[in-house]
Amino acid sequence: MVVGRLSAATLGTLRAYKAVLWLVDSAGRASWPTGLPTPATIVDLPVADQTTISEALDHFVRRDPRCLPTVLVTQAAAVDPACPDVLGQINSALRSIRTARVTRQLDGFPWQKHLLTNLENYVRHRLPATWAGALAGCPAVICAAGPSLDVTAPLLKNSAHRAVIFSADSALGALARQGVAADFAVTVDVSKVPDKCLAGVTDAPRWLAMANLSPPVWSQTAVKDGRFFCSSRQVTVDWLAGLGVVPTAVPVGDNCGATALALARFLGCSPIYLFGMDQALDEHNQQRRHHQAVSAELYSQSGFKADIQHPRVPGNYAPTVPTHIEADWQSLNDTLVKWPQGLVYNVIDRGARLTNTTLVAPADWVLPEGGGTKADRLASLRLTELETAQVEPVLARVRKVASARLCDVERVAAEVGKAGPAHAQQAFRELLKDDDFARLMGAFSLKLMPHLFPPVTGDNAFWQTMAAECLELTRLAADKPPDAGAAEH
Repeated sequence: MVVGRLSAATLGTLRAYKAVLWLVDSAGRASWPTGLPTPATIVDLPVADQTTISEALDHFVRRDPRCLPTVLVTQAAAVDPACPDVLGQINSALRSIRTARVTRQLDGFPWQKHLLTNLENYVRHRLPATWAGALAGCPAVICAAGPSLDVTAPLLKNSAHRAVIFSADSALGALARQGVAADFAVTVDVSKVPDKCLAGVTDAPRWLAMANLSPPVWSQTAVKDGRFFCSSRQVTVDWLAGLGVVPTAVPVGDNCGATALALARFLGCSPIYLFGMDQALDEHNQQRRHHQAVSAELYSQSGFKADIQHPRVPGNYAPTVPTHIEADWQSLNDTLVKWPQGLVYNVIDRGARLTNTTLVAPADWVLPEGGGTKADRLASLRLTELETAQVEPVLARVRKVASARLCDVERVAAEVGKAGPAHAQQAFRELLKDDDFARLMGAFSLKLMPHLFPPVTGDNAFWQTMAAECLELTRLAADKPPDAGAAEH
């Protein structure tokens, strides 16, 4: 991609590239030479918002699912005072795209395995559409697991009986220390399991909101009233919608806190107070991402590095603060900017600034009087369970699609070691030509897709792993027990 009007030095460099995304002022458009391919996309400078660049880049990078584009800054752009802002937006967008790609490679298989394992429960027990506005007028507190929760959680000791408490899974222990039980616990992470989140929690939450990619063991967790699923943004979820399994009104967000916030809004809660929604690192100790009581094991595989230079975003009490979740922060801001003014209050003594929220120092927070108790309103919620006659046709269709391809997948898995990477690549291309099967495999298909483009990459061990994962998922969807010698994943 090219930023700025072209120079003679830039022209020679551009001849090495097959496609170009060009960010240039309107007057500079005429400088594109006739000897080069027309730019695939042109974005007019100055750019008013991050979304413009993010959308253009997202479309452009699909041309190469493995590599991110080179960024060339022309001499004219380099001396433009607006250049740092533009480059900052480009850097942020590329970082977000890279994170999504890396995450898909790391988590595509467990996402899909959990989704298929949770499938029947997901179809039966989804967030009821009839709950919309059911808690209208009830104040809500959203408890995320940021470092500031150490300061704000004690504020709930004398207020929890009047506010609906929504808690991220990794914040449940901090609330338990204050003698506070969550009305809604929210878990959406593919790797967080109950025993690491519920240590010290003796009073079970009333309701548990899960993602359909959450570890299936959460379905065995004790709760007072029930469990329900929210729909993740997955290819398979869209495919199931065609079978009548409509996605829930509240989709799974980027994290537990964002999902809990969306759930509170859906239920009609007002006002909504954010606790522990730092969206940033502790400025004085960048090792700290969470409250002190959180289990370190929950994030041991996150890949977080405290000693790198993290991006900085606007702060609540400082001009900028470092963040390790810039994409989540930006996504949350994009959501909040569309909400009614005066609805959301951020009760915090540090952290990143959130759009369209009212900042409240913890020492100044007081839950407004009135509104009655929450008990009767919560007691009115009833979970709707689909009957077997409605569920079985969906499960039968899943089994049929998977069973139709099981022999093909078994053959690929058996041959890949001897036939080699090129054969495996072609075999997987043929498999994913079946649109129903590709969509049923969902997140795994997206993990596999970048490796199906030429040239062939990966050694035999890589393709054997891919084949083993595909076989395990296909057997799971077909409701077939794995072979005794099948690899564990």
